[in-house]
Amino acid sequence: MTADINHAGPVPRVGLLSIKLRLPMSNTLKDKRSVLRRLEKALTKSANLSFAETGAQDMVQWAWISVACVGSSWPSVEGILQQLLRHCDEDPEVIVVEHILERLM
Repeated sequence: MTADINHAGPVPRVGLLSIKLRLPMSNTLKDKRSVLRRLEKALTKSANLSFAETGAQDMVQWAWISVACVGSSWPSVEGILQQLLRHCDEDPEVIVVEHILERLM
């Protein structure tokens, strides 16, 4: 039996969490990159996510990060992204200034 590639399977759900961070303890771009690398490692260890610094790359104490998550349902995708936001809120080296949670697909 062959698979029918024209048959629509489950629709993947894609969520995007963008977070504006203040990094008050960063004095150099090297400090900032160190904090963001640690944050990326912590955020992506529990789920297969895509992480990127998407803004304020040259600003020592500011960063925009974006995390994308793909799943089979909105509750699971949004739950994972909300958990990541809580992790950022609890991190002593960053201050969450603003966040945007979007349903892309």
